[in-house]
Amino acid sequence: MENIYDKPEMRELIEKGVVEPLDNLFLVDSVAMNIQEMDKKLDFYKEYKKQKNQDINNAINALDARKDFLRKVIISTLEKFQEKSVTFPGNCTITSRKEGNKWIIDDEEALIEFLKTEKELAKCAEKITQYKIIKKEVNKLLDICDKKDAVPSCVTKKEGQTSIAITYVKTEKEQIDNEKVPSKIKLSTPQDNYDGLDFS
Repeated sequence: MENIYDKPEMRELIEKGVVEPLDNLFLVDSVAMNIQEMDKKLDFYKEYKKQKNQDINNAINALDARKDFLRKVIISTLEKFQEKSVTFPGNCTITSRKEGNKWIIDDEEALIEFLKTEKELAKCAEKITQYKIIKKEVNKLLDICDKKDAVPSCVTKKEGQTSIAITYVKTEKEQIDNEKVPSKIKLSTPQDNYDGLDFS
């Protein structure tokens, strides 16, 4: 695959970091294929990050479990010696206390009915009405308002960006493995900064 960084025009454009049209339309092919290579590297990095995160989560869970076990050992020991509090000068003070009961609500509707029967509903529950904005419908309405110059001050318009769809030609192996899945990638004006990654 042709490396776009070998092209003086592309190298200068990338170094400037300013989006400008290319002088040669055929260069777009090389740029698109480089994007495909970047996607492959990004997929690899994401999978690697996911694996490392899982390793870290496993280590955290193991430490939490061991810590919980050791705390229970301390509680058991204090109970055996009938101690509520013990001080080890220069190290720590350990105090044991029994927490209040915590109730798990298995059926909220049944509990509401119980509170009504006990005349405790007002004290133990509050009624909340919450609206969830349906963005698709709101966008349609605000587009209409915009044409009438009647947009409310509580919203700000963000101009839609032009995007491109790149369809890559599949290799023979890819066609056999996944005939019915289109290989499409939708790109908008780049917002993320991947300068720290080596795509060369």
